Amino acid sequence: MLSESAIRQLFERRYVPANCHLLGDSGYPCKPWLLTPYLQPRQGPQLNYNRAHKTTRAVVERGIGQLKRRFHVLHGEVRLRPEKVSKVIIACAILHNICKVRQIAEPLEDGDEDEDNDEDGGEEDTHSTGEPSPEWTALQGKLHKFTFQASCSPMSFENL
Repeated sequence: MLSESAIRQLFERRYVPANCHLLGDSGYPCKPWLLTPYLQPRQGPQLNYNRAHKTTRAVVERGIGQLKRRFHVLHGEVRLRPEKVSKVIIACAILHNICKVRQIAEPLEDGDEDEDNDEDGGEEDTHSTGEPSPEWTALQGKLHKFTFQASCSPMSFENL
Protein backbone atom coordinates (compact mmCIF):
# COMPACT_ATOMS: atom_id res chain seq x y z
CA MET A 1 0.00 0.00 0.00
CA LEU A 2 2.80 2.45 0.86
CA SER A 3 4.59 1.68 -2.40
CA GLU A 4 1.55 2.88 -4.36
CA SER A 5 0.62 5.83 -2.16
CA ALA A 6 0.80 9.51 -2.94
CA ILE A 7 2.38 10.19 0.44
CA ARG A 8 5.38 8.02 -0.47
CA GLN A 9 5.83 10.07 -3.63
CA LEU A 10 5.71 13.30 -1.61
CA PHE A 11 8.43 12.04 0.71
CA GLU A 12 10.54 10.56 -2.10
CA ARG A 13 10.42 13.82 -4.06
CA ARG A 14 11.29 15.76 -0.91
CA TYR A 15 8.07 17.82 -0.91
CA VAL A 16 7.73 17.07 2.79
CA PRO A 17 10.06 18.94 5.20
CA ALA A 18 13.15 16.98 6.23
CA ASN A 19 12.12 16.93 9.91
CA CYS A 20 8.86 15.06 9.14
CA HIS A 21 8.78 11.28 9.31
CA LEU A 22 6.40 8.37 9.12
CA LEU A 23 6.45 5.62 11.70
CA GLY A 24 6.60 2.12 10.26
CA ASP A 25 6.75 -1.37 11.65
CA SER A 26 9.02 -4.20 10.61
CA GLY A 27 7.09 -4.80 7.41
CA TYR A 28 8.15 -1.50 5.88
CA PRO A 29 11.33 -0.80 3.92
CA CYS A 30 14.18 1.29 5.30
CA LYS A 31 13.80 4.86 4.05
CA PRO A 32 15.28 8.11 5.44
CA TRP A 33 11.75 9.44 6.08
CA LEU A 34 10.29 6.19 7.46
CA LEU A 35 11.27 5.31 11.02
CA THR A 36 11.46 1.58 11.66
CA PRO A 37 12.90 -0.29 14.64
CA TYR A 38 16.47 -1.58 14.96
CA LEU A 39 16.92 -5.21 13.91
CA GLN A 40 19.15 -6.16 16.85
CA PRO A 41 19.23 -3.19 19.22
CA ARG A 42 22.13 -2.82 21.63
CA GLN A 43 21.53 -1.85 25.24
CA GLY A 44 21.17 1.88 25.77
CA PRO A 45 20.00 4.35 23.12
CA GLN A 46 19.09 1.76 20.46
CA LEU A 47 16.98 -0.28 22.86
CA ASN A 48 15.38 2.91 24.20
CA TYR A 49 14.60 3.97 20.61
CA ASN A 50 12.90 0.62 19.92
CA ARG A 51 10.87 0.89 23.14
CA ALA A 52 9.71 4.41 22.27
CA HIS A 53 8.97 3.30 18.71
CA LYS A 54 6.86 0.39 19.97
CA THR A 55 5.02 2.57 22.49
CA THR A 56 4.25 5.23 19.89
CA ARG A 57 3.02 2.62 17.41
CA ALA A 58 0.78 1.10 20.08
CA VAL A 59 -0.85 4.50 20.72
CA VAL A 60 -1.52 4.95 17.00
CA GLU A 61 -2.90 1.41 16.65
CA ARG A 62 -5.19 1.86 19.66
CA GLY A 63 -6.57 5.04 18.09
CA ILE A 64 -7.21 3.29 14.79
CA GLY A 65 -8.88 0.43 16.67
CA GLN A 66 -11.19 2.88 18.46
CA LEU A 67 -12.20 4.45 15.15
CA LYS A 68 -12.88 1.04 13.60
CA ARG A 69 -15.03 -0.06 16.55
CA ARG A 70 -17.09 3.11 16.42
CA PHE A 71 -17.45 3.34 12.63
CA HIS A 72 -18.01 0.08 10.78
CA VAL A 73 -17.29 1.76 7.42
CA LEU A 74 -13.59 1.78 8.41
CA HIS A 75 -13.39 -2.01 8.95
CA GLY A 76 -12.51 -2.89 5.38
CA GLU A 77 -12.06 -1.41 1.98
CA VAL A 78 -13.96 1.85 1.51
CA ARG A 79 -15.17 1.77 -2.08
CA LEU A 80 -15.09 5.46 -2.82
CA ARG A 81 -12.79 7.79 -4.71
CA PRO A 82 -9.66 8.66 -2.68
CA GLU A 83 -10.87 12.25 -2.18
CA LYS A 84 -14.10 10.95 -0.65
CA VAL A 85 -12.33 8.33 1.47
CA SER A 86 -10.18 11.00 3.11
CA LYS A 87 -13.33 13.03 3.88
CA VAL A 88 -15.01 9.97 5.40
CA ILE A 89 -11.97 9.30 7.61
CA ILE A 90 -11.78 12.94 8.71
CA ALA A 91 -15.52 12.97 9.48
CA CYS A 92 -15.15 9.77 11.53
CA ALA A 93 -12.23 11.28 13.47
CA ILE A 94 -14.20 14.46 14.21
CA LEU A 95 -17.29 12.52 15.30
CA HIS A 96 -15.12 10.21 17.42
CA ASN A 97 -13.59 13.22 19.19
CA ILE A 98 -17.06 14.65 19.83
CA CYS A 99 -18.11 11.30 21.33
CA LYS A 100 -15.03 11.31 23.58
CA VAL A 101 -15.72 14.88 24.77
CA ARG A 102 -19.34 13.92 25.52
CA GLN A 103 -18.13 10.69 27.16
CA ILE A 104 -20.11 8.43 24.83
CA ALA A 105 -18.67 4.95 25.25
CA GLU A 106 -17.37 3.19 22.18
CA PRO A 107 -19.07 -0.04 21.16
CA LEU A 108 -17.35 -3.28 22.16
CA GLU A 109 -16.97 -6.26 19.87
CA ASP A 110 -16.16 -9.85 20.79
CA GLY A 111 -12.47 -10.33 21.49
CA ASP A 112 -11.67 -6.60 21.76
CA GLU A 113 -10.22 -6.90 25.25
CA ASP A 114 -6.86 -8.20 23.97
CA GLU A 115 -6.76 -6.46 20.59
CA ASP A 116 -3.34 -5.00 19.73
CA ASN A 117 -2.09 -5.49 23.29
CA ASP A 118 1.58 -6.22 22.69
CA GLU A 119 2.95 -4.56 25.80
CA ASP A 120 3.16 -7.67 27.99
CA GLY A 121 5.79 -9.70 26.23
CA GLY A 122 4.52 -10.02 22.69
CA GLU A 123 6.91 -10.38 19.82
CA GLU A 124 9.47 -7.61 19.59
CA ASP A 125 9.02 -5.28 16.63
CA THR A 126 12.24 -5.59 14.68
CA HIS A 127 13.08 -4.86 11.09
CA SER A 128 13.12 -7.90 8.86
CA THR A 129 12.79 -6.67 5.28
CA GLY A 130 15.98 -5.61 3.56
CA GLU A 131 19.11 -3.85 4.68
CA PRO A 132 18.94 -0.24 5.88
CA SER A 133 20.33 2.42 3.59
CA PRO A 134 23.22 4.59 4.84
CA GLU A 135 20.81 7.57 5.01
CA TRP A 136 18.37 5.62 7.16
CA THR A 137 21.11 4.35 9.45
CA ALA A 138 22.48 7.90 9.87
CA LEU A 139 19.03 9.31 10.69
CA GLN A 140 18.28 6.54 13.16
CA GLY A 141 21.68 7.09 14.77
CA LYS A 142 21.03 10.82 15.18
CA LEU A 143 17.63 10.15 16.70
CA HIS A 144 18.83 7.66 19.25
CA LYS A 145 21.91 9.73 20.09
CA PHE A 146 20.02 12.93 20.86
CA THR A 147 16.66 11.60 21.99
CA PHE A 148 17.13 8.27 23.66
CA GLN A 149 20.31 8.61 25.74
CA ALA A 150 18.27 8.50 28.93
CA SER A 151 16.01 5.61 29.77
CA CYS A 152 12.56 6.06 28.28
CA SER A 153 9.36 4.73 29.74
CA PRO A 154 5.89 4.68 28.18
CA MET A 155 4.80 7.35 30.64
CA SER A 156 7.25 9.86 29.20
CA PHE A 157 5.50 9.79 25.81
CA GLU A 158 1.84 9.94 26.84
CA ASN A 159 1.65 13.72 27.17
CA LEU A 160 3.37 14.67 23.91
